[in-house]
Amino acid sequence: MRLTTQHRIYAVLREPPEPWSQTDPQKYPWTWALDYAIVDAGTRGLADMEIAIARIVRHVYDEPLQYDIWYGRSSYGGKMFQITDWLGGFRNGPIVNCYDCAGAVTTFATVLGADAQYNFHDPFGYLKPVYPIGRGLCNNPFYGSAAPPYDVPLVAQSDAGRTSFGNHAYAKRSSDQKNFDACMKASGAKCTWIDALLALLIALGAAWAERLLLQRAGWLIALAQSDYETKVLDASLPGAGGHPVVEAMDISP
Repeated sequence: MRLTTQHRIYAVLREPPEPWSQTDPQKYPWTWALDYAIVDAGTRGLADMEIAIARIVRHVYDEPLQYDIWYGRSSYGGKMFQITDWLGGFRNGPIVNCYDCAGAVTTFATVLGADAQYNFHDPFGYLKPVYPIGRGLCNNPFYGSAAPPYDVPLVAQSDAGRTSFGNHAYAKRSSDQKNFDACMKASGAKCTWIDALLALLIALGAAWAERLLLQRAGWLIALAQSDYETKVLDASLPGAGGHPVVEAMDISP
């Protein structure tokens, strides 16, 4: 008797590193996670690891989520990433923090085989005007719990009630130490003929042009540490400092 079966085959960049496993059945790369990282994030057919992570950053940031402007609390576990709750329609609600975004980027980048790692930066500091996930332009990230007149997203640079990031988390490639952050976007450059040229080069298959175009638009992708901090940290005020440290990640079904 002949039986016909159907199988879906996934092609990834290389063997997925931690938090995924080739020996623990509970942590075999999930097809659910692969669908998110390949189909939903639009990485199908990519050979460039950097661009693949960049598209995952963009997809995570564009999810129907909002930064926690009250307390900056995690809803999806951060480095103990609650992947089922995330993939199941954001069961823990739409409010997230940087730990959640870093956990998501690291989890879905590594399932593709990318060398992304969860990094914790403590202390961090005051922010330049940025766009936290799901929010408008902001340099006062915890305005939701601030007393008037500091209960607004943008305040003067020297305002005494201005809030800051005590610490921060984001993903980093181990091979070149480039940063990828889906928690916020920087202010982008004004659209010019350069962007039109880059778009043409992207259509012709130039991966470097896509990276540059995304960076010009404010996406925090493929940035050296100093470039990353220049884009997001207000170094004119005290409190900035610290260094990112790799922290072990796990997934919590």
